[in-house]
Amino acid sequence: FFVEANINNVMETKAMLGCYEFIFDLKVNFYKSCLAGIMVDEACLSRYAEMLNCVGYETSVSRSCHSY
Repeated sequence: FFVEANINNVMETKAMLGCYEFIFDLKVNFYKSCLAGIMVDEACLSRYAEMLNCVGYETSVSRSCHSY
């Protein structure tokens, strides 16, 4: 799914996936997961991927990082 690149959306996504794990008694394998960014600064994407314990996939187009 697509969301704006900011810290709140990263934390909400992490919480939502945690709820999924709890409700369905399944595990999300974050290590095999990938976070992709469109027009997101490479450093920002890397930081968000680290927060989710997954790999960041960089694109050729970027912009500055937003930390709301």
